[in-house]
Amino acid sequence: MTLQDAHPIARMLILSLLILGGLVGQTLAADRQTGLQASQAVDLAELKTGLRQTGALGIGDKLSLKANLEGLIEDLGSFHKGDRGESLFALKARFSQLFDTTLAKVKAGDPTLFEKLTASRAGLWALFSHPKTFQAALTFGSRTQLVQRAEK
Repeated sequence: MTLQDAHPIARMLILSLLILGGLVGQTLAADRQTGLQASQAVDLAELKTGLRQTGALGIGDKLSLKANLEGLIEDLGSFHKGDRGESLFALKARFSQLFDTTLAKVKAGDPTLFEKLTASRAGLWALFSHPKTFQAALTFGSRTQLVQRAEK
């Protein structure tokens, strides 16, 4: 059976789905490209220094952030290696929750860091979610002590 043999309504539905699928694919590709470009603009060392030096986070907040970030990076590393575990969707939800919690704590106490973090959100996720940029971040991270556990 070909598309021409299908009922006219079925044909219209199939064509609509194909067009929609193409548009969604183009949108996802554009989002991915935008994210990859944004990831190139993220200065991990500057963000790390800002988080370490800010008075907006207490020592407990900083230790918790470090532990949660290391755990997330370790799980992202496992995901990129193909290990069964959390989906990328679930990992993004963890990233978003951690990011939002950090932003809420930094917002009033350190507006400059808040702006830098906000501007880097898409780039950070693109960096972590794409296997090649994730690996580059790990390589860079060894210099900035970003992800000691994930490199093991």
